[in-house]
Amino acid sequence: MKFSSRQTLYIFLITFLYSTNLGHAKDDLYSKISPSCLEILVGGRLDGSGVILDKKGFVMTAFHVVKKKGKKFEALSQTLGRLPLRLIASNRGSDLALLSLPERKGGYPTLPFAEKIPVEGTRVFLMGSPIFRHNLLLQGTIARRTESYSWYHGAFTNTFPITGIAAPGTSGGPWVNNQGEIFAIQVAGVTTENGHQGVN
Repeated sequence: MKFSSRQTLYIFLITFLYSTNLGHAKDDLYSKISPSCLEILVGGRLDGSGVILDKKGFVMTAFHVVKKKGKKFEALSQTLGRLPLRLIASNRGSDLALLSLPERKGGYPTLPFAEKIPVEGTRVFLMGSPIFRHNLLLQGTIARRTESYSWYHGAFTNTFPITGIAAPGTSGGPWVNNQGEIFAIQVAGVTTENGHQGVN
């Protein structure tokens, strides 16, 4: 069967693009960070998101996700399955909680920490599960790097603003730069009676 030069070029381009996508599938940001990202279950219900910080299984989430007393905490992961979590410590002034996973041979997948908050205007990414939509990679932009205290959940919380929409369920998820390094944890959105105002 003979092909015209246009058909030959078309077949070459399709083959090239397909092989390129296969070669880089594991290098994209989603594939890079998702193994370390978790859903946080409280009493068997999805209540927030989280991220594994080190190979021993320490997990960070927002404190308000796990502040309910007497509830069972679990992590749900695409790659690790469903695992129990133990609350280790909390920092209410930053709305953060540290938990731990069971010991695991070979350790856990982790994300590195960024050295600094990206500059204003930089596109950044949030991994979380908003309103039961599992494991979504959302986008935002650094609005200001300066930290301040905002009244939230009956206390002042130390935060800085990132533009974008982060629905309930993303609390505790990691904000990462384009290298997949953690520089923040999602804790709250700016809302009015009309809903989310596009600032986290």
